[in-house]
This record gives sequence, structure tokens and C-alpha cells, in this order.
Amino acid sequence: ALKELPRAKVQLATKFGIMRLEGGKPAVKGTPEYVRQACEASLKRLGIDYIDLYYQHRVDPTVPIEDTMGELKKLVDEGKIKYIGLSEASADTMRRAQMVHPITAIQVEYSLWTRDIEEDIIPLCRELGIGIVAYSPLGRGFFGGKAVVEALPDNSILPHWPRFTGENLEKNKQLYDRLANLAAKKSCTPPQLALAWLLHQEDNIVPIPGTTKVKNLHNNLGALSLKLTEEDLKEISEAVPIDGVAGERDADSVKQYSRKFASTPKKCTSNSNGRTKEQLRGFWNQQTPVFIDTAEAIEAKNSRKRKQDMDNAVATVRSIRDVPPAHYSLKLTSFSLFLNADIGNYTSRVFEAGGYKWKLCVHPNGNEKMNVGRHISLYLVIADTETLPPGWEVNVNFKLFVFDQIRDKYLAVQDAEGDPANNIYTWRIEKFSATDQVDIRSDEFVVGGSKWKLRIYPKGDSSVDGKWLSFYLLLAGRKTLPFDRKIFAECKLRVRDEVYGNHSEKEDLSSFDVKIDNLFEDGAGDVDGVDASYG
Repeated sequence: ALKELPRAKVQLATKFGIMRLEGGKPAVKGTPEYVRQACEASLKRLGIDYIDLYYQHRVDPTVPIEDTMGELKKLVDEGKIKYIGLSEASADTMRRAQMVHPITAIQVEYSLWTRDIEEDIIPLCRELGIGIVAYSPLGRGFFGGKAVVEALPDNSILPHWPRFTGENLEKNKQLYDRLANLAAKKSCTPPQLALAWLLHQEDNIVPIPGTTKVKNLHNNLGALSLKLTEEDLKEISEAVPIDGVAGERDADSVKQYSRKFASTPKKCTSNSNGRTKEQLRGFWNQQTPVFIDTAEAIEAKNSRKRKQDMDNAVATVRSIRDVPPAHYSLKLTSFSLFLNADIGNYTSRVFEAGGYKWKLCVHPNGNEKMNVGRHISLYLVIADTETLPPGWEVNVNFKLFVFDQIRDKYLAVQDAEGDPANNIYTWRIEKFSATDQVDIRSDEFVVGGSKWKLRIYPKGDSSVDGKWLSFYLLLAGRKTLPFDRKIFAECKLRVRDEVYGNHSEKEDLSSFDVKIDNLFEDGAGDVDGVDASYG
């Protein structure tokens, strides 16, 4: 069938991880060697070059999930699989797996009478952006009428399942009758209503009802056209209450492989175990991470010194806002796991802004070189510096945003140019050499209790006839000052020459008067004599 269709039109999913031992007893295996062996065997049997979605059928409780995922990641890098899925994995295992490589889908049992994933798996998938593939969405056929309106086949394994035996089955038949009554009111069948209820729970849920009959397939597809209100969903849920379901979900023979009993052992290694720093940073660039959860490591982390006063730190302004950043966003999924993985820092992909290339660098536990602990250090880093001329300096005005998920707010951090540290104000003009403006004025800033602005003529004012640039300090807000007020200001104006890496500057002591015939902004402390063509 695959050979009769264009491969790109087919989305193929398959699994690995369950073996049959002698005597037919199942066993779960997730070692790296077996992962590769199973994948290559499937490719050969199917006669294809790659698998779209490759699931670990059940989690191997004897192998750290990091080892299994590490090999799956290699298969992705080699082009043998495109996406990775898990099946019946615990929330903890899913979080740890996500740190090695993004999980595309998790296959779990979810239906009207099996809803335990609503407690942890559904919120986690919503957080991490993982799709949910719901198997047995009709309760292993129960809400399709199995063992209720039709007898079970002689070769069925369902009589071994607690919910299909004895008194449990008789009690559960009442649940089917309630659902059937609601379906009649909606002019649909019980399986259609059960599937429609599931489809209305989350946008990322894909039910996979198994069927061997074409008529049942068409019947199931009818669930897609059903529209349910919040009142409808509540009524259906109450008709099949969880506490009203009789019997456990799984048979004793497979219970040990369900997600509640299938957590994998922790990956406990140290940085000296042959791992490079690049590998330790591999949470987001998809290299294999190393986890340190020894008592010594935890104690070392907790005992890091916290910087109380950072000498020579740049003054910053912090604010809270609802609006997200407009230019570039770096999303760190499961940041808390990233925080606990003892990864020094992570650098984002390169992005462009203002004609230059940049990266964001995050230190989840603070920048150790700055002796900062129990804080997040976030930096804007210029990329591809080797393409810039020698001595070139790029000045940039930017804001950094950190999203607070608890308060649903953004913390915005920027240089405190509106509140200069040590009475110093820095004004940066992007692409200055290309400007055609006659004059440019800065934003207001406060120094010494007064408001000021800077004014620059890129090609000089009229007195220098376009040969030099002219630079002035202006007293702002004169109209708000008392009449006959005189302000004296000692200032130093400095202009950086980015070509030669030096500065032109001038110190000046100027007075600013407030008079009736002079209620406009006068300049003082001008700097002339800088060749405007250099920028």
C-alpha cells in the first residue's frame, strides 16, 4: 500500500519496545542498542527510508529515559525518524525526555471511564506543546456496545479486564444505558457521543478508535460533526462519573507497564564523565544532557555565593507589562527542569535586528563569573563579530523581557537612561551615517533635579555649513520653571568615533535663563569639529 502512494502524502507511525520472551511472555526493552535495532528492522520490513512518528510503546523501568531518548535523537539526526513519541509514560518521565529532544506525541488511554490523565498529563502536554493520542477512546469498545448489546468474541481478551467481568460488568452496563439515552436525545449513536465528548476536551487530542468493520469506521467519523455545549459536556460527564466506574483499568498482567508504575531510574552522572561543556548545554540545542542530583552537587549549588552589590553594574529600570515583546521571543519549555539540570547557560539561535545579528544568552542559575546566584542572568550578545571592521563599536538600545507564568505578566528590563547612574546619560543613534534629518533630539532625562535633552545636527548647524556635526545640551521643560530662574550646569559632551575607536569631547560650564522673551530651549556646551562623514 505504501508503494502505491507518494511517500510524502503518508504519515506513518509505528512503535518499538515490547518483546516476546520464550513462552510468549511480554517484556519491555528501551536500551539504546535495542532502539536502533528495532528502528532499522522496521524500516527494512516496511521498505521505507524513514518513519514519521516513532513511539516507545512502553517505558522500560530499568533504563534511564535519557539513554533511550539519546538514541532516538541520533535517529532523528540521521533522518531515519522525523518525530518522537512516548506511550504510557509518567509526567516525570515525559519532562526528562523533553530535555533530550522534543516529544511530539504521547499515547495514553483516555475515555469517558478513564480520565486520570486530566490530573497531570493533559496540563503537562498543554505546557510543553505535546499532542495527545488517545487510545481506547471507547473504553476498549465498551461504549461501542461490546459486552452490552453484542457478545464478546470467543478469542477476546476483554474477559481478563476487570471492568468486563462479573458484577463490575453489570454495574458498568448502567453507565452505557445512561450514555445511550443522551445519544438518543442528540440523534446520534453512543460511540459518536463518547468520541465527540473526547474531541471537545482539548484541541491537541486525537482519538484512535480501533475497528475491523467499515460500518463502524463510518459511524465513528460521525462524531466529528457533533457540536456540544458546555452544558452538554457536563451532562455527559455526570452520566459516566469516574467514581461510578466498577473495576480497575488494567489487567494484573499489564498493570506494571502502565504509566503510574513505569517511571525510569534517574540519570546520575557528573560533569567529569567525559562530557563536554557543549553537551551539558544540550537542553535546547538537542545534545544529550547530563543530570546531577548527587547530594554533593545539590549542596554545591545551594552554597553558591550570591552577589549583594555588583560593582560597575549598569543601572537598569524594571517594569511590569501585559504586552509581549514584538521582535524576538525565546521560549524555554519546562524551564524548571532546565534550572535543575545544572546547565551553565544556553544560547539561542541567531536573529537579526537593526542590521546586525544577535543571540540571547540565559544563565538559569545566574552568571557564576559575576558571582550571581539564585537569579536568572539574561544577556543580549552580538553574533558574527568577525564580519565587523576592526575597532567597530555597536551601540544598541533594547529591552529584555521575562514572562512570569504565575502572574501572566512580562518583566521588562532596560538600561536606566531615564535615571542615569552617576549623572551619566548615554544616547545611541542607530544608523547615524545614513540619516538625512537636519537635527535629532534625544528623549528627556533627569540629572541634578532638572530635565535635559541632547540635540545633534548630523551635518552641523548653519554656522559650520555642513562640514562638521554639532552637538548641544538643552534644558527641557522651561515653561514649567519659575520666572527668572537661572540654572548652572557643568557638563561634558562626548561623541564616539566608531571608525577610529576614540572620542571627541568638550567640558563646559553654562547657565540657562528663564525669561519671558526666551521661553525656548537654548543650547550650551556644544561640540563641533567632528567630521560628519565618519558617523
